[in-house]
Amino acid sequence: MTNPGEEPLYHFQPDGRLRMTQDTEFRYFIYNILGDSLTYSTVDEKRVDGSLILTLNDQHLVLKKQKPLVFKGANNQERFEIKYLSKVK
Repeated sequence: MTNPGEEPLYHFQPDGRLRMTQDTEFRYFIYNILGDSLTYSTVDEKRVDGSLILTLNDQHLVLKKQKPLVFKGANNQERFEIKYLSKVK
């Protein structure tokens, strides 16, 4: 039994495809890196998600994604999600 909050595994393939796997289910997306941005699209080119790349090297990928604000009207707040991805052998 898996934890319902468990994140899928991200398999970035050299041909530009991203395979997201969770348990026995998987889906393919197309990924694109442009400057410091990473975007995912469906195979029919509809954008699904995007993040700012904070770190990218041969062992780690660290992403920052903006999230909607919790409290409206506060000028000095920022809300984001950080994902730390490590290379699996």
